[in-house]
Amino acid sequence: MAGSLRGRFGPAAFEAAVSLAAGEAKQVKLDPGTAPALRLENPRLWWPNGYGDPNLYPVELRFETADQRVSDVKSFQAGVRQLTYTEDHGALKIWINGRRFIARGGNWGFPESMLRYRARDYEAALRYHRDLHFNMIRDWVGQTDDDAFYEACDRNGVLVCRTSGWPTPGMDRTRTTTPCFSQTPGTLCCGFATIPRWASTAAATRASRPGRWTMD
Repeated sequence: MAGSLRGRFGPAAFEAAVSLAAGEAKQVKLDPGTAPALRLENPRLWWPNGYGDPNLYPVELRFETADQRVSDVKSFQAGVRQLTYTEDHGALKIWINGRRFIARGGNWGFPESMLRYRARDYEAALRYHRDLHFNMIRDWVGQTDDDAFYEACDRNGVLVCRTSGWPTPGMDRTRTTTPCFSQTPGTLCCGFATIPRWASTAAATRASRPGRWTMD
């Protein structure tokens, strides 16, 4: 199969030729080097609650075959932001878009057995979180994986700390993976030993979103 991957990131339009053999899976990576339109001028940045507006861009990706049939379409919203950190003298410090970030937030857990939230419920809960001047929420043991949860966090400027397995008995707690930032505006990943008190004091980002941080 041969065709074109076409997309839009806000006002920027781009495309790339793609060919697939029978049964083949292929990852297509686009950046300003291969798609100059993705070099955004003066982008509207995504900011956490209390630091600015959580600006999001509409994104659409579609694959069209050589005979111009649409094979698949994906639409979502994405944010533009930069997350950096230091661990000088054993202290984790986070910057967002060049500004020092101080996390304030609460805990979230047992979404299925206790809450059974859906899209409207997530939006209401995250608005409460935002109105309390919180900018981070801890997804306890990584139990919540609904798209609607992360989309509500993105819209409300709330970063997500995902603690996957940290308090679980039998886990190897000597592992020290360093913090890493995912491709959504609000998620971060880090290991147990590097930030022992992180879950209650810091925050952070999914490919196409502003806000998730994962600990594993």
